[in-house]
Amino acid sequence: MKRYLLLIMAMLVSCSNNTTTTNLQHLLGQQIVLPTDNGQWKILNRDTTIAVDNCRPKITVYYNAQGCTSCRLKELVSWNNLINDVQNMPKSDTSNVEFVFLFSVGENANSLALTLKQYQFSIPVLFDIQNSFEKVNIIPNDEKFHYFLLDKNNKIQLVGNPINNPAMWKLYKKRIAELNERS
Repeated sequence: MKRYLLLIMAMLVSCSNNTTTTNLQHLLGQQIVLPTDNGQWKILNRDTTIAVDNCRPKITVYYNAQGCTSCRLKELVSWNNLINDVQNMPKSDTSNVEFVFLFSVGENANSLALTLKQYQFSIPVLFDIQNSFEKVNIIPNDEKFHYFLLDKNNKIQLVGNPINNPAMWKLYKKRIAELNERS
């Protein structure tokens, strides 16, 4: 099963070099540590407290300081749409998933908080002020490897961005349902 998922993810990432396959092999099954003690949760520019649910799968999205920040923030509109679709699904094994967004912010926390409010992104976001996520987890630099489906034990099941990729989203939904059936 693991090889089958690896093969599909390699095709979906649409990269044929060995680095992609190596990164995927390294990530699958790796346990991710979420820096809930070293970060600050925010919703629409307000501080909040969140307890990450360890009883269900999680779609985890990590944004670091590299790459096009404005492009990533625009992606939040698509995430909002996807999350709304999931929340409006009839109760099923596919709709039983948690979303965790982590931003490595450093000194940019205030401007990011204002931008999240501007985009009306109402999902809790963990501001990783000390870059703890990358310090405790081995994450490739390539941002296409910063989107994970985690099981209830925070082990990576899938890697890839399901936004604007119907095949990847279909794979996510199938795997979420399988993970929930086991619980």
